[in-house]
Amino acid sequence: MRVHKVAAMDELFSRPQIHEPGGMDGSENYPYFEADGWHFYSYLKIRSHLIQDASLYDNKRLVSIYKNYTYAAVIAARNADCCILEHQGNIIHFFFPGADSGKAIYPFAKKLTALVEDHVLGFFEKDVASFNMATEYGKSVIVSAQSPTGKESERSIVSLGPCANNPAKQMIKRIDDKVCPFSWRCSSDEKDWHVCECHVDAKGDERGIILESFAQDSLYSQFDEVQSVGAARGLNEQLEVGKNKERVGVVSHRTALYFRADMDGFTRRVKEAFDNNNVDALVKEFIAYMKLANDWQTNSKFVTVSPHPWAGDCCNVEIIPVEKMRDKFSAICSSEPQGIVRDWERYVNSHGFSQFSYRKDKDPVRWVYSISGGEIYDFIVETDDRRFKLCVGRPIGRTHAAVNFEENKADYLVMHMEDINALPGTESESFQEYDKGRHPRFKFQTAAMRNKSDSKAAQSAASKAGSATVAGVSLAASRPWTY
Repeated sequence: MRVHKVAAMDELFSRPQIHEPGGMDGSENYPYFEADGWHFYSYLKIRSHLIQDASLYDNKRLVSIYKNYTYAAVIAARNADCCILEHQGNIIHFFFPGADSGKAIYPFAKKLTALVEDHVLGFFEKDVASFNMATEYGKSVIVSAQSPTGKESERSIVSLGPCANNPAKQMIKRIDDKVCPFSWRCSSDEKDWHVCECHVDAKGDERGIILESFAQDSLYSQFDEVQSVGAARGLNEQLEVGKNKERVGVVSHRTALYFRADMDGFTRRVKEAFDNNNVDALVKEFIAYMKLANDWQTNSKFVTVSPHPWAGDCCNVEIIPVEKMRDKFSAICSSEPQGIVRDWERYVNSHGFSQFSYRKDKDPVRWVYSISGGEIYDFIVETDDRRFKLCVGRPIGRTHAAVNFEENKADYLVMHMEDINALPGTESESFQEYDKGRHPRFKFQTAAMRNKSDSKAAQSAASKAGSATVAGVSLAASRPWTY
């Protein structure tokens, strides 16, 4: 593993990897850059029906939404001194280097809002609930991590620092009396965020003037209008996006599990590292953890891991059935979810990296998990800086919602009721409801509940195998019992 500090941020976007779809030979690369500037996030709040209960029609619309959203971001960024660091579908992370770039941020927010209101909210008003933005100035470290497959679109870029974490949390907050709110703060030391309205009224001249200024951009004519599904067309053709195949690819699809492991309390840990001048330790150990996570594979002989880009400190992967199990996906949804979590926990703990050394109290790294199964659709979008792998489908929306519930605690496994109902009784019964009826379609399982259901599953496996002794039998060993 090659970990090195680079002198210019452009080096984070260099393309030593083979473009697509192959990989590359050679050592893995983890460059990082110490940055001084504004981290800017934009957030499309997609209505839950489109992401958590998605049909083929919903997925097609969501692909078009993300395509239009990408084009809006690229067009706006071309006219500002910024780059796009992350694209998570409904969340796009921009970076404006240097303190002086602050004067360009509000005009950028206004232009981005005009493009989004016209070509995203305007075309898909029934699917998108709101559009929010937030930014903060400060010092941070930007880390680039090569994908295990060597594909550029699966590369992860993670920004470490309070000024990168805070806006990501601020932008999702509901702000009354604002249609498209924009929040900013010059330093994390400030107590309050400044908030202004960036809505650009279509009835006046302002939106027309802004859009006219972009009319000559080569991407401007590529926006999708509202799409519908043609009954006679094949799946890939139905989900094909865009006339410009250089920037938006054709969707591929598969039936798989989608697994997220979200580092619990990461924002607090990063702030402490910056406050205590332990940033070097933070960077080196976080990169080591990324490398460890990126090398992970399950212990199961029935599934394999396909990587997706990290979303901040959240590791995302697809769990794909091996060839001989392609027609037995329902069995995998029953036997694998809890075993996958156990595989992850055993792996990261057994490799001697269970804590951040810069933490005075040596708290172990702990996670909140979610896993869901179903049809997953992958596609590529391209900005002026790089390519990004995006995905849509029920498992994506459900796992994304589940790991972000405010009530979650470390070691929780949160799952949608449809996925829980597919589990064996000993496991499905170990999940419990959230207090006061919150998140009625989801339940959670604590580590203690997981241990208890592990024991019951092991006993069941041993009993079916005709063994009189069950001590020491692990859930991983018991997986074949359902096949």
